[in-house]
Parts: sequence; structure tokens; C-alpha cells
Amino acid sequence: MRLRQGHGLPVLAILMSAISGWTLAAQAPAAQSSKTVNAQDRGAKQTPIEYPAPVNLRVLPKTMTGQQVHDLMEAWSSQLNTKCDGCHAYDRNHLGPDGKLALNYADDSKDLKRVARMMVTMMDQINTDYIAKIEGSGVPVSCGTCHRGDIGAQPYEPQKTVELPASETRQVDCAEQELERAAQARR
Repeated sequence: MRLRQGHGLPVLAILMSAISGWTLAAQAPAAQSSKTVNAQDRGAKQTPIEYPAPVNLRVLPKTMTGQQVHDLMEAWSSQLNTKCDGCHAYDRNHLGPDGKLALNYADDSKDLKRVARMMVTMMDQINTDYIAKIEGSGVPVSCGTCHRGDIGAQPYEPQKTVELPASETRQVDCAEQELERAAQARR
């Protein structure tokens, strides 16, 4: 997110706290039956993954740690129903720990990465220039607000309107007339 002085930090804090909840839930290990765990696994401690310091951050704050960027990317990936290689190109010269080609996260060759940066900038502007100025809004816009789990944003399809009974229609008409009278009185 692009941070401007005095604007983006609260939005980033809100977003990061929400994301940490999402990613912790997504990373929680599935329950294993005791029959599948062998004696060697019971005493073994899992080494935490250390994410390298990010490079080539153009929109996100350069002060973010590798873990913070990873958590944010995991949340966005979930909200867009995509994987890392949607935006990040494979590094043809390096293999990952699994023996498959590693991703080069700093590479800017994919168009989708450029689009993602524009979308993050737009999201930040909406949150800081509009949502933050609505008293009591408290809910920032995220990728999932529009994309709803699909890489392509889904068009809005309004629900069919419901006909109101005559008594409720008359109440709405009276309220509209009252608003019009108040507006005329101010003129």
C-alpha cells in the first residue's frame, strides 16, 4: 500500500490485523489422528519458516518484513483465488527446496504484477481518501470486496426490487415530501 504522511498507516494497521487473522486460520494445521503420527514426529519441533527481506517493493512500505509481505500476499491470494505464480515469474536459474523452479519475487515481467500494483494503489486511495473519512465506517476495502474469490472482479447484479404494500409506499412518499419541504424552507 502506498503510504502518505498521516494517512496510510492506520489503514495498513487495520489491514494487517485482519490479514493476520485470515492467514493464521489458513495456516492452522489440519487435525491429525493419533494413528497417523509416528514416534519420530511426536518429539520433532517444526522449524519456523523465515522469509527473506523483500526487495523491489514499489507500492508496499519498504519497512515491511518478509513475514508481513508473505502474510499480506497470502491474504490477497485467498481473496483472488490465485497462486503466487499469477503475479510472480519463475526463476529459470534457481530451484526451490522442493526441487521445482523457484519464483523470482522481484521480477516485474508479468503484466498481472503491474495490474496488482495499480489495484493496491487504488485500494489504498479508496481507504485513505474516502472510507477513512466516513465516521464509524471502520471497514477498509480489500481485494475481496470486489473480487469475491475470483481473479476477475464480478459485475454487480442488483437484486430484483420488491413492491411495497400501499401503506408502506404512502409512508415513503410522505417522508420524501417532508424532505422536499425542508429543502424549500432552507432556500
